[in-house]
Amino acid sequence: MSKPRILVISNVLPFPGKSGQEMRVYYNLQSLKSKFHITFLTSLKEGEELDLLKKKLYVHVDDAIILPIIYEGALVKFFLRVRAVFWMLKTCLKPSNFMIGEIIFTKNRICDALKDLNFDIVLYEYWHCHKTISLFKSRNIPVVLDMHNILWQSYKSSLESRSWIPKMISLYMQKKYRDYEERVWTKYDGIITINQREHDYLLKILPNKKQILFVPMGVNLSRWVSKREFKLPKKIGYYGGLNSARNINTALNIYNYLMPCIWDKHHDVKLWLIGSSPSKKIKNLAFEDDRVIVTGYVRDIKKILSSMSLVVCPWKGTYGFRSRLIEVMACGVPIVATSDSISGMGIKGNTDGVFIAEANDEFESHITRLLTDSKLNVNAGTFNKNFIKNHYSFQSTYARLPDFLIELLKKS
Repeated sequence: MSKPRILVISNVLPFPGKSGQEMRVYYNLQSLKSKFHITFLTSLKEGEELDLLKKKLYVHVDDAIILPIIYEGALVKFFLRVRAVFWMLKTCLKPSNFMIGEIIFTKNRICDALKDLNFDIVLYEYWHCHKTISLFKSRNIPVVLDMHNILWQSYKSSLESRSWIPKMISLYMQKKYRDYEERVWTKYDGIITINQREHDYLLKILPNKKQILFVPMGVNLSRWVSKREFKLPKKIGYYGGLNSARNINTALNIYNYLMPCIWDKHHDVKLWLIGSSPSKKIKNLAFEDDRVIVTGYVRDIKKILSSMSLVVCPWKGTYGFRSRLIEVMACGVPIVATSDSISGMGIKGNTDGVFIAEANDEFESHITRLLTDSKLNVNAGTFNKNFIKNHYSFQSTYARLPDFLIELLKKS
């Protein structure tokens, strides 16, 4: 019996694995391989070679459809930016919504690319190109959304961080984006969530008949097998992509406001900023202060993480999922984090492995204990490793996706 055919539409590739988004797509494809024939629809990015991209994709999928670039050249890009500004003012949506939904993945482009190909089900990574849903609905093909996160919540956080935007305008933009996104959710036959709080929110606002599956961002434990020891020199890590404004500001705040308190008592501690594409501001920290190490992209990340004495995560905002924390815990490393950082992840703070702190003095207290009490440190790391094994393995998370889609097919 032939496998059902699934079309995966994604602007995010399943490699090189530098971001949580890329790892999410990678693991989704891994889970689908055994039960579905996978066709992956994406677009060519500037600087990519078509043949090389196809070769890389065929490691993960059965077929690949790659839309060509249509916005090359300075003049074209200029007019696109102008169009995007007016479109954003009108809709209160984001540049990514415009580029992905209005330029790259349009109905006409996807229709031309698919030609007469038939599929049993379609999976969208993010909702940006939702206007193409009608192509499949008209043929009674069920469509499923992997949300990645509730985007209006991240948009809200972004707007609130821009103090130059008047509050009334900010609230108006937030509401318009939220209303738009929540209307879009109703178009899908099934939705996959990654955060328990977000999952509960969808259950509350969407019709009861809507099929919703909670699939948090787990890990393939075989890729995270490592031996960890608490040893000198002592290292405090911050782990995340270091080119986004949010992560850059977080890293700078750790250096400027948290670490001076730690260095007053622990002169030999190093601050490790671990993540891909560090900005110039982040790189400068390492040039100016030999107590700071900036790694850039690391191929064998588990080796670096396993050498940390602890990792801090002073994240603010309860949306999405901190997949990097799962990787740190899988390496058996203790974490000091805000309650926002673990919101909706099923992790109970202050229960052996993850220590909750909201202010710098609370961070300092937990960090000092973990740096000075080796038994506490080792036990906390062991607890974290066992927690991930029991709750966030590949089998406990992504492996549930194929059966959900097959059940949805039976009901359609």
